[in-house]
Amino acid sequence: MSLIIAMLGALADTTGGQPRPLQCASLAPPGADPSNYAWRNNRCEGLTAVVEKPPDLEPQSLMVAGQPRPKARYTLTWPARLTPGEVAIRLTSRLVTPTAYGRSASSTPRRGYRLDAVSATGRFEWPTVVMRTLGVGQSNDITVRALATTTEMVVGQARVVYLPLDLAQDRRLGFGRYALHFTLASFPVQEINFTATRLSASGQPAGAPVPIGDARVTREYGRVGEEFVRMDLSKEQDGLYRIQMHALASADKRPITAEFLMRHGSTESGSR
Repeated sequence: MSLIIAMLGALADTTGGQPRPLQCASLAPPGADPSNYAWRNNRCEGLTAVVEKPPDLEPQSLMVAGQPRPKARYTLTWPARLTPGEVAIRLTSRLVTPTAYGRSASSTPRRGYRLDAVSATGRFEWPTVVMRTLGVGQSNDITVRALATTTEMVVGQARVVYLPLDLAQDRRLGFGRYALHFTLASFPVQEINFTATRLSASGQPAGAPVPIGDARVTREYGRVGEEFVRMDLSKEQDGLYRIQMHALASADKRPITAEFLMRHGSTESGSR
């Protein structure tokens, strides 16, 4: 919950409809370069230290399925029709290549590209000039990780809600197919699977849990193991969902569960 609270709390009073700068120093992980990760027009952006040990079983990226291609500018969208409030956006990339700084891999600090912003318009224009200047996103695979969150009152409590960000803008894929990345570095597990339960307006379950995917691929992202799953909610109704992750520890076979809330729906302004 710290991401959305920190970012919304860092917003200044608006003047002439323009947001005042975020406090970039308070958002960046330790080791960020203040001369590089800085306020740029409507966002904090630049080179930062990589978070070596993100929380296990916590979403690190949630995007509409589809591979974005390198472009000079992206229009990021999310289910804004279902989310009228302010949304915190975070983009990160793989590490900057050592050759971009003329040092060997062993002497290069583990750093990467990062962007933090807040939007209440249902879309965000992302110029990629800073990312490309840092040497990231030069190939056909920009390997971006993207998170969007907001807060909603659910059963009388303020809860973080994740919103799938759409970068690819590929309507051939249809709606409701998402790519989720999360880390699982502290302990080995097996049989990771996911279910989705739609919640009613009162925050109560509106149906039985529906299987939506299994995590089958383990990748290396920085120094932590990263799990990846394609979640398919294309046949489910729009709305608020509780996503539950179920795993089995390899060592003692104990069950491990975690959950988060997300909004499922069209990333365009109209209805599906």
